[in-house]
Amino acid sequence: PAPFFRTVFETLQGIDFLSLALLTTVPGLVMGALCCHEGLRVGGASTEVPQAVSRAILRSIGATVIVTALVVIFTYNA
Repeated sequence: PAPFFRTVFETLQGIDFLSLALLTTVPGLVMGALCCHEGLRVGGASTEVPQAVSRAILRSIGATVIVTALVVIFTYNA
């Protein structure tokens, strides 16, 4: 395993580690914020919860795709 890891770390650049860090944290933070926002918008009726969950999932998926694309564009085209 040592030659493999040596080759991997010789091949990767600093921008790759930055991209990895951003791609693992930023979409997760955006998903959490969107889900919290949708959850806190629910009124008093329990029938509103499934609708809020559906909205949160759809918005999270869309936001994750957009945020991931932006991070890749900014890290590799800078």
